[in-house]
Amino acid sequence: MTRFGSTFLGLCLACCLIMPAKAHQESTAYLDVALSGEGVTARLELSLDDLDYALGLDANADRELDWSEVDNAAPRIQKYVEAGLSLSSSKGDCRIAQGKFAVEDRAHGGPYLVIPLEVACVNALPNRLTYELLFEHDRRHRVKTTVAAGDKTMTEVLTSRRRVLSLPNNATH
Repeated sequence: MTRFGSTFLGLCLACCLIMPAKAHQESTAYLDVALSGEGVTARLELSLDDLDYALGLDANADRELDWSEVDNAAPRIQKYVEAGLSLSSSKGDCRIAQGKFAVEDRAHGGPYLVIPLEVACVNALPNRLTYELLFEHDRRHRVKTTVAAGDKTMTEVLTSRRRVLSLPNNATH
């Protein structure tokens, strides 16, 4: 076999053996906040893959999360969210109560843990949101934040370099 023939054969064999590369899914969370005269509600969606990476949810190490593993880790997840998400008003920090967890699939994003949030502030609507989740594990993590206040809606992306969002105060309280 000629030198060209063996090189060509080697390249063909290498191409057959190369596995297709998987694209890295960006670490993205979603936070929707609704400000109104009746109060504040929010919905936080965190990728189960991201939570597993941050908190080690896969108890049996089979690389697949099931509901019992998520449910058993609920207290740790709640503490993690409590420590990493805050809203405050001119009168101080607001209290955030987490509702019952659910899991939903996002197109091209896999399963997400959905956490409904009820926010209570003392005699004021929140004017500041601080998000600190997952940045310690992935500096490229981001949270797509949508805030609805009255008839206005704004969408912002928070990143490891921008973790604080000023909220509009045009909703009446």
